[in-house]
Amino acid sequence: MICAGRLGRALRPLAHCLRAAALVGMVLGCAETASVPPSKPLQERPEEAIISVSRKWEARYSERGLRPSDSPIASYDRQFFSRIELVRQAVSISETLRFTELYVMRSGGQVHCAGQLEFDNAVTFGRKDGEAALELSWPDLEIPRLCDSEEVSEKFVRSAGKAVFALRSDQLVPIAPATERRTFLPGE
Repeated sequence: MICAGRLGRALRPLAHCLRAAALVGMVLGCAETASVPPSKPLQERPEEAIISVSRKWEARYSERGLRPSDSPIASYDRQFFSRIELVRQAVSISETLRFTELYVMRSGGQVHCAGQLEFDNAVTFGRKDGEAALELSWPDLEIPRLCDSEEVSEKFVRSAGKAVFALRSDQLVPIAPATERRTFLPGE
């Protein structure tokens, strides 16, 4: 016990020095960090944010409608499947558009049609209201129909256009124009 007391008294000056050094280190450390402005958090580029979710995106949507009374077609029901594959630093990407159609004829019959086309879209990545987004621009399209009857023989026409999609969670949702129906989900 006597040895421990002597040892304790001998170590007291060392303990005081260590406390003083720690205090000086804290003061200098605080002063040093206060003079360095905090850095902005890194934000992923829009292209990287979208491609990190998926390179392949798929959308399914439908259209239903009535035709004018002078048409031999009374109504139609179209099912669309659209697939895009994104490539880093690309200015153009490929889209595959497939559709099936059911026409109800005024004569009482039905006609089934289908079509498919692969075409190029211009693509631009950016931010829209802080969200990672992409803009697709496509040309005028004429897609030949394969029908089980000659009553419907016209080509399927899609006018040139643009659409902007924002990445929300794991979906590319349409934000412009308001008439855009596709919502892309990660594909296989």
